[in-house]
Amino acid sequence: MSDARSTTDHAEARPVRTTPWAFGALLCSVIVFCPLATLLGPLLGLRAIAEIRARPGVGGTGMAVTAILIGLIATFGWIVAAFWWNDNVRRPMLTGPAREFAAAQQGDYTTFRAGFIGPAAEASNDEIAAFIQEMIQRYGLLLSIQQNQAVQADEPEPGRLEPFIPYIFEFETGPREAEAEFELFDEGWFSRPGWKSVIIMDPIAGNLAFPPDATPPVRIREPEEDPHGADPHHGLDLHPDEHEGNDDDT
Repeated sequence: MSDARSTTDHAEARPVRTTPWAFGALLCSVIVFCPLATLLGPLLGLRAIAEIRARPGVGGTGMAVTAILIGLIATFGWIVAAFWWNDNVRRPMLTGPAREFAAAQQGDYTTFRAGFIGPAAEASNDEIAAFIQEMIQRYGLLLSIQQNQAVQADEPEPGRLEPFIPYIFEFETGPREAEAEFELFDEGWFSRPGWKSVIIMDPIAGNLAFPPDATPPVRIREPEEDPHGADPHHGLDLHPDEHEGNDDDT
């Protein structure tokens, strides 16, 4: 009788081994900046609980449950952030300020102003109306906006997060190149992404910008090739020094 009791006491006194699955689950879940890791954490936590229930003497239930909770919360946060990014950053950058301009052409200056940040968001109704009327007078109604795939977007300057994005504005009178400056984070605690400026390029009548003091980026474009195969540099003196030397020899 005493031998059986001592055997039972020895088994109960044996230290519990924590399953490595619980360690792995918690490690993945706490890496909250990696969505794949936070998704893997709860799965490993469930695997750890299954092993704990199947094998006596294996522990780590608390660690596994903690990993599952942290991983689920972090994954939910990543899903919400992905939907927010798609609606507030990715989609506006792809379609341009189409929603804002469509509203302004219908006289809804509040919606137009809400899509901008910085000084443009503080423009008065009269300033917005003057810009829209000038645009319609020059080019007619704006029909659609799409990204200009022929021009690469500018990289933001160091310390800035807003790039200039090239677009094609399709008006009743035809297409026009445009540049729009999109800022990811405005100044202040409750920052939001939005348009900082829009510039319709017009080398003849002058660029039309909102706000009026906005300036376009300086882009360096490659010379277009002649459709007949002519050298785009034909007619340009690329080595003037050589000609000067030849003149001296003569």
